[in-house]
Amino acid sequence: MNEDKYIRPAVIKASSILGGSRADLITANISTKFHWLREGAIVWVRTRDFKHAMFWVKEDLEPVVLNGDDRLAALSRLLATNVGSLPDSLTAADLAHAIRQLGYDPRGLLASPELLERIGDSLDVWLKKDDAYDRQLFISACFGPVLRAEGEHGWELEFNFFNVKGGVEAWKVEGDHAAIHGAESTMLLPDHTFFWPMA
Repeated sequence: MNEDKYIRPAVIKASSILGGSRADLITANISTKFHWLREGAIVWVRTRDFKHAMFWVKEDLEPVVLNGDDRLAALSRLLATNVGSLPDSLTAADLAHAIRQLGYDPRGLLASPELLERIGDSLDVWLKKDDAYDRQLFISACFGPVLRAEGEHGWELEFNFFNVKGGVEAWKVEGDHAAIHGAESTMLLPDHTFFWPMA
């Protein structure tokens, strides 16, 4: 794969969105994080102070900004093009990652039983006070994600997400076979509830 054919158009568009010189922008092709991607590439472009833009780049087409004002339409187009009818073969975790990481910020971790399993005996590095209360608070946040059918073609997704400031976001998303119609998040636990040990 010719990396430059995806990076260059994303950088050109990002420089007008984020400002500053193209040479100062930091880029990454993060397509491999999204196993369902069949067409084009996902490119993350950011400034040194972490203003960022996410792009779906296809050859000979204008790069699509995934975290712009019309993020739900852009994400719907990306997902429907690559997987067909939503959610189709996407798991709840796949869908949660796509919505949160592509439409908002690629940093952070899905709060899930799999995360708890990966952390294992290292849970203490996340906790400000390693006691039974904080341990249970962390464990309780890792409940999902949960994807359920609504009506004939609709679906709802609920998931929690650890952000890089040590808070936990609670997400509710709804859509149908063609598009994501709504996505909102509230703070389940405020920033700095936990440490973020991934720095």
